[in-house]
Amino acid sequence: MTRLTAVASFLLLLSAVLTPTGALSSGWPTSGTPPAPNDPDYQPVETGFPSSCSSQSVDDEQLYFYGFMPKCAPQAMDPENASGMSVSTAWRDFGTRAIGAPDVVIAYIEGGINWHHGDAQELAKKVYLNRGELPPALCDRSPCANPGTYDANGDGVFNAADYEQDSRVSDFNGNGLIDPEDVITAFTCYDRATGSLGQLSFDASNRQHCSNGDAVLAVDNDGNGYPHDISGWDFYDHQNDPATYDTAYGHANSQQKQAAAQTDNGVEGAGLCSGCLLLPIKAGAEALDRDDDLAQAWLFAVDAGASVITSVTADLGYSSFMHQAVEYAWRHGVVMAGSSNDFDSTDHQGSMFWPHVLPGNGLVPNSNGLPAGLANAETTTYRARSGYTSWGTHNMFSVSTQGGTTSESTPTVTGVMGLVLSFGRSISPVLTGPEAIQVVRATASRITDPTLPWPGSPGDWNLQYGYGRPNVDLAMKAIQAGRIPPVAWIDSPDWYSLYDPTQTRAVTVSGHVEDRRSTSGYHWRLQYGLGPQPDTWTTFASGSGSKPKDVSGTLDLSGIPASFWDDAQNPYRMSVTKTLETTEQYTVSLRLQVIDNASASQPWGTGEERRSIAVHRDPSLLPGFPLRLGHGGESQAALVDLQGTGHLDLVFGDTDGYVHAIDPMTRRELRG
Repeated sequence: MTRLTAVASFLLLLSAVLTPTGALSSGWPTSGTPPAPNDPDYQPVETGFPSSCSSQSVDDEQLYFYGFMPKCAPQAMDPENASGMSVSTAWRDFGTRAIGAPDVVIAYIEGGINWHHGDAQELAKKVYLNRGELPPALCDRSPCANPGTYDANGDGVFNAADYEQDSRVSDFNGNGLIDPEDVITAFTCYDRATGSLGQLSFDASNRQHCSNGDAVLAVDNDGNGYPHDISGWDFYDHQNDPATYDTAYGHANSQQKQAAAQTDNGVEGAGLCSGCLLLPIKAGAEALDRDDDLAQAWLFAVDAGASVITSVTADLGYSSFMHQAVEYAWRHGVVMAGSSNDFDSTDHQGSMFWPHVLPGNGLVPNSNGLPAGLANAETTTYRARSGYTSWGTHNMFSVSTQGGTTSESTPTVTGVMGLVLSFGRSISPVLTGPEAIQVVRATASRITDPTLPWPGSPGDWNLQYGYGRPNVDLAMKAIQAGRIPPVAWIDSPDWYSLYDPTQTRAVTVSGHVEDRRSTSGYHWRLQYGLGPQPDTWTTFASGSGSKPKDVSGTLDLSGIPASFWDDAQNPYRMSVTKTLETTEQYTVSLRLQVIDNASASQPWGTGEERRSIAVHRDPSLLPGFPLRLGHGGESQAALVDLQGTGHLDLVFGDTDGYVHAIDPMTRRELRG
């Protein structure tokens, strides 16, 4: 008998006689709404227990939903007695209020939705339509509940299904469904002012034409600057259909399903925020995108009314425009999550770079990737950080996943945020985006276990796991009870800014605080701590108030000992463990906290945001260097004596489209 067979046999026997402490006999309540979804990928191992345990592993099912412990891994333990983020518990406790709301739109930005992929039916009714570019639906094929309206079928949601009985809309793309691409095809030649509706066609160069005159292609019925943006936009080819041309490309579909797939339809798996709608936006041919196309996609998502942005993209540069777009989204209350990377690293790219953006970092069972029977027997925790996501000082949450890639983790983050924002629609005033982040932070389950493959550590936050694993049920209970933390965020300095204390004596730190639901006022404090995970914090500015306001303080770098930042006293050391402990050797952590006066001692009484900078003196640098440009300089630099002085000038291009020539002796930008 092989070891694998022996383990599988042992597991079958053990699973049949043991139930993990506190585990439920069923993953779903026996009563209440909504009922257990019938999606076959949701809990196939649970459904087939115990015979399934030898052929399927716990990560073959959507364990990230669960508020219970899967049966086939009897050795697993968890502080919350749950393998996932307690979404199933929220369904039990709150019914249909916990599945999301159609007025919470999750924008998805990547390489284009695929209506020819085999999973198109999981998305056909889940995609947002812009009524500002569309006529009401007719019911001239067969009767429907509300003819001549946008909710023609009377289900309370405006989507492609409302045009199923409209003779103007056919299955133009031939996939057997009436989907948003069919609606785009039907009404791209629609002029609301005149009522004219033509037939769309394409020439050999794939250019659009309308039978009622090509001038109608420029008609912008809703006046937002994007003609006929019926269901998203394509910033790669600059047209109104955000679908991919590659019929084999399924990456965008799979991640949109993760966030908000059609659920309880007997097909594939469940979507986290199954009641939310998706807004597909194409930024590139795949997940690699030009910086300005990506920035435009972010802006479009905000202006289209998205509550959440999912950006599963690999940025090809970092421009000022991108930074402005991120800030624009934040100032409009939009929660944004972005991919970090799949490289198990601390690099500062993607969402690990931009302010206020939630990185897509994930958890998996510690047996992830092992064969089924062996995986079940070897699973002891569901809180192992995935090797396919990032970690570091920008870490926020660690979401439960099946595979652990940042592509999967990012829409998992936005699915959670969509659920929380949807539930927050039930209170007055409605929950804001920044409040939703604070609620998830305050109710997340901290990951402190030092025996994990990537060790946790004590405290409310750590490098490996951020604030921990979200608990959707606890977040909703907090909202219902009015336990909503105040809000704080840091505006400057930029993430990872570098300061030499011999050149810069003080750093101004600015941010914003608010406690809109308080009747007792608040107090705030700006603090710093040495290292990425400080044990102690020093307050350098504080105040109080009752209304939202901007705050600032001055961090005196002379208060930081030279033994911390001086290269002569504390030279850089190469890391000797996989935790890369010296990558943050010169990191100084910043924290802005706002504390509600009436609930200061409670977990929900404090709101906070963190940021890290570096304080270091490198005597080998030329005076005044490094130069901070505020954007990327990814081009290959050239060294040329442009002035005939006998020393070489630095010439390079930046991601804002400018070419720079800098005299390294004076730091002066040369004219030209």
